[in-house]
Amino acid sequence: MKQVIFIIALIPFFSIYGQQTMPGGVPGACVWEITEGIQPDQAQWKSKLDSTVNTELVIKGKIKTINNNPALFFSKGTNTINSTLDLGKLATFSLFTVCQGNDTILERVIFSLENDTAAEMVLTNRRMAALDVYRYANFSANMKLYPKIYSYTQNKTADPGIVSRRLQFGWPPRSQHLPVSVFSGIVPEIILFNRFISPEERQKVESYLALKYGISLNQEFPVSYLNSNGEIIWDAEMNADYCQNIAGIGRDDLSGLNQSISESTQTPGVMKIGVLGELKNNSFLTWGDNGKPLRFEEESGIRKLQREWKISAFNFKTDSLYFETNELSLSEIDPLDDEETFWMMVDRSGTGKYPFRQTGYVQCLPLSLSEGFIRFSSVVIDADSSGNDLFTLLAAPSFFTRSIIQSPTCSSPQSGAIQTEIAGGVPPFRLILKGTSNSSFLVSDKEYERDHVFEGIGQGGYILQAIDADNKLFIEEIWVPNDHQWETQISQQYKLVEGGTLILDASEGMPAVNYIYSWTAPDGSIVNNEVITIDQPGNYLLSVTDDNYCNSTLEINVNQIGRSNFKNVELFPNPVNGWFVVRVSLERIADVNVVISDMSGTVLKRTLLQNDRFYVYNDVIQQPGIYLITLESAIEKVTLKLIVQ
Repeated sequence: MKQVIFIIALIPFFSIYGQQTMPGGVPGACVWEITEGIQPDQAQWKSKLDSTVNTELVIKGKIKTINNNPALFFSKGTNTINSTLDLGKLATFSLFTVCQGNDTILERVIFSLENDTAAEMVLTNRRMAALDVYRYANFSANMKLYPKIYSYTQNKTADPGIVSRRLQFGWPPRSQHLPVSVFSGIVPEIILFNRFISPEERQKVESYLALKYGISLNQEFPVSYLNSNGEIIWDAEMNADYCQNIAGIGRDDLSGLNQSISESTQTPGVMKIGVLGELKNNSFLTWGDNGKPLRFEEESGIRKLQREWKISAFNFKTDSLYFETNELSLSEIDPLDDEETFWMMVDRSGTGKYPFRQTGYVQCLPLSLSEGFIRFSSVVIDADSSGNDLFTLLAAPSFFTRSIIQSPTCSSPQSGAIQTEIAGGVPPFRLILKGTSNSSFLVSDKEYERDHVFEGIGQGGYILQAIDADNKLFIEEIWVPNDHQWETQISQQYKLVEGGTLILDASEGMPAVNYIYSWTAPDGSIVNNEVITIDQPGNYLLSVTDDNYCNSTLEINVNQIGRSNFKNVELFPNPVNGWFVVRVSLERIADVNVVISDMSGTVLKRTLLQNDRFYVYNDVIQQPGIYLITLESAIEKVTLKLIVQ
């Protein structure tokens, strides 16, 4: 989101405000236009105030939506009636608007300010220009088609004579010819104050607009979200690691806000949260993510999404929340293995560590009924009233265990523990823990709760069998290392290309200490070196011994994959009339060249996608016909046929 603030001087303003509802709870709005539907496909701006500026303003057009709120559609200015707002003699004012352009190809005017003789200001999708004082602010070159909040403040001394000012929406100033195009896009709301508002008031208005329309306030410098009372409902500094794609639901009667379902309009389809029933006044639930990829990686025996969300509750209590993710927003095509489903894992501690007995698990609704959406219902957030939870998604069976290791020490070899949490299934549960490094170790327990602690655990391998009351079985393989202070760069999982080799160096990134390294291969052979060359899949053990003869052994799993790198490709929609999407899942990181050609073999376009395992490619072909989309990676090719109607 780009914010434009243009301040010349600060002049106090005094007035008497009588309206009950105020944008962001800030008094002094003299224009507050919000889109309302008037026909199934038509909308107009309707004032929430008795306007003191122009009571004859009528702007109509087609209806669109932003974050489940109606928005007026400007189509090159042709569908509006009287798109000029007369500001009268206002020299000092603060203006806010939300808009989303239809394209980024051309520079388009959102609104312009002019007087009877000259243009004073023009705001476009690329820059703000104060024409009367020759000052300009360019926006980021990385333009995207998501909604943005624009704010403009003008604070001038009284005009020497009578000056009439006008705001014109969607058109360049009539008094000056500029190389810009008329606006095409949607504008749901506009707010005008007949005074210079304070920084806190600005923050309150922008927080109101951001929550309503699912827009992240610029977090280059942390900006918290405020309610109409000025209370912090999203602490930007405390949540600095989760400052991406901020959105929220909430009700604030003083602001006229009642947003019961929301998502970030910067990442539509990724995470939508709603509440069933009514929200109470001054209650908010706000969330943001860590910006990591939407892909699963194995962690502690389960596959966990790298992206996490932090959610903050302010005066919010309900257990009727629902969550929704479009499966197409995930990087990997068909991410579930056989008999797997999606789970939500909630960290009640808010630390991101998902600690034992502070982690909740919610299974998604049946995927066969979800039509491509991953949905969770009746999710309890902030059960401990701490105000903060973290959550992410898992890909796991409908019944599984997640074990957290407490490592033993070299001085006390049996001081370790395995803390196990149980998700899904029907209690009571039979838990059987067998030692694989120590075959004499065997523990069997019956558990009615969904957590269990195995104590007296030493370094080595274990197999945990969990059996529920319906005889569902889940087997978890666990490796327990001795406690150690160092961290190697060796991963727990590797992929070995069939017929290839894998070279691992355990000393890379380790402290400059004389450690002794030893590798044990799946066949029992031992390599007494920090480097090992692997040409066979299986479980490898890396043993590291320090100067005090304390040994810690790690387990590394090497899976074999085929020579072909293309795991899955997908083209949709097909046939198409406009934009289409190609998704690619690879077995390993590689570049992919996308070649689009017609049936005669003429190449129309080439695009190189680089340095990833998962790609999403968007494009548009307007001319009807049959086209070939060829995906090239190294010496491999995959060709898809696209029909454009």
